[in-house]
Amino acid sequence: MNMAAALIGYGSFVLSLLAIGIIGYWKAESLEAWAKAKLEHRHTDHH
Repeated sequence: MNMAAALIGYGSFVLSLLAIGIIGYWKAESLEAWAKAKLEHRHTDHH
């Protein structure tokens, strides 16, 4: 296996994980509100 390709693949994987973590932390409040609204909406749809 090509070492450079492996490093690039691993690096991009780690960077994407970091980006997801940072964005998730940054948008946590709005995501939580959205998730709650979605869950409440789904709950009302169920009845």
